[in-house]
Amino acid sequence: AVTKDNWLPRLKSANVIVVGGGDTVYLLEWIVKSGLDIELPYLLKERVYVGISAGSIVTGKKLSSSSTFLIDDEIKNAPLGLGYVNFYVRPHFNSPKFPKMVDSNLKKVSKELDGELYAIDDDSAVQFVNGKITIVSEGE
Repeated sequence: AVTKDNWLPRLKSANVIVVGGGDTVYLLEWIVKSGLDIELPYLLKERVYVGISAGSIVTGKKLSSSSTFLIDDEIKNAPLGLGYVNFYVRPHFNSPKFPKMVDSNLKKVSKELDGELYAIDDDSAVQFVNGKITIVSEGE
């Protein structure tokens, strides 16, 4: 809802860009509609990106790790993501709010993905710096 001439200067003055969660498809739709997808590669040369839930899922090649596509077995129909990373992040591992995000289900569906899947609980994060992946965790 905010124009680019309003949000872009704010992001340029920030050190960290935090992208929250929610509906993954809707989030990506607005990242593209707003033009943020075009600006992010330049902004991230000097800033840190923090994706929370859907904000982490949209960074992948496709939105295959989103609940919409994993739960409904629609992995092959998942739209393209931003393509900033070549792996998938599945937040909320073993969360009571996401009862299907358990080891047995994720192992099954991960075989259909064209990259590694990092399933992390709400006390964990995937850190990606200069091509190196590190799991930061106090959980699973």
